Amino acid sequence: MSEYPIGNKITTKKLKSESVPYLKYHESFDISNLYTSSGLYVENVDHFENTLHFYCKSSDTTGVCPYCRYKSRQVHSRYQRCVNDLSILGKVVKLTLEVRKFFCKNSNCSKKTFAEQPGNEVFRYRRRTRRCETAVIRQGLSVSSGMASRLLSLSGIVLSRSTILRDLHRLRPSTYEDVEEIGIDDWAWRKGISYGTIVIDLRRKCPIDLLGKREESSFRSWMENHNEVSLVSRDRSTAYSSAIGSIDRPITEIADKFHLIKKMSDRFTKLIGEHYSDYRNAIRESQAVKEEIMYNELESWIKRFDLCQ
Repeated sequence: MSEYPIGNKITTKKLKSESVPYLKYHESFDISNLYTSSGLYVENVDHFENTLHFYCKSSDTTGVCPYCRYKSRQVHSRYQRCVNDLSILGKVVKLTLEVRKFFCKNSNCSKKTFAEQPGNEVFRYRRRTRRCETAVIRQGLSVSSGMASRLLSLSGIVLSRSTILRDLHRLRPSTYEDVEEIGIDDWAWRKGISYGTIVIDLRRKCPIDLLGKREESSFRSWMENHNEVSLVSRDRSTAYSSAIGSIDRPITEIADKFHLIKKMSDRFTKLIGEHYSDYRNAIRESQAVKEEIMYNELESWIKRFDLCQ
């Protein structure tokens, strides 16, 4: 109900939302709901300059030993961890976690104490939450490390280019065992000195692997581990062709668009070079014939002009 003053009287009017019985409105929102999956309970929130400090602790009463999976309730000590999270409304978010260390009472376990690891957002030895690291990796894979660093800083995640590259190097790429159509080409470690091989999934249109060499043996071993490959788009390298021919299964080889056009251009240039004198003489003869025709037409016009005079 809301109150509206009319003169010296105060009347009440039912809001439109109150007339809908199935809508539920909460008077307050517990910020701990943001970290339900993390197993964290937010005790206090402090706002200092452009940073939100969340003081959290685990919502579980017990700790699970990561070495033997034994549950313990006996607390050994407590310490604090500072973890960065995604920004909220443009504000930098830092989680200050009160982490408990427990005694492990399992006699078969080699560890006597262990630190709790609450939920699925906070990992051991990490300074960022899982969702924060996911955002960093997505930016790092989309653009260069320098551009990713600048874009992340605008959303409150301040990281250097080297840190983003280290996160990308920790990734384990998929094996892509179901790939059927690939494109291969070489790439340079050092131009003119050492080369590797890049493998592209033609259906997903993305790189799936990098080989340190462009030799026949390295590509053959890769093909033997991917038995579903039935089509290969390649350049004119004989090493790739020999590797494909040595595999005991039918594989269709096609030339990629760039090298197909390049081969046609090279062949056309070679053909012109071999018969350059014939083309030159033919062009000169055609030009002489054209000049003679133009001269005869001009002479006929001059005669007509003289007759008119």
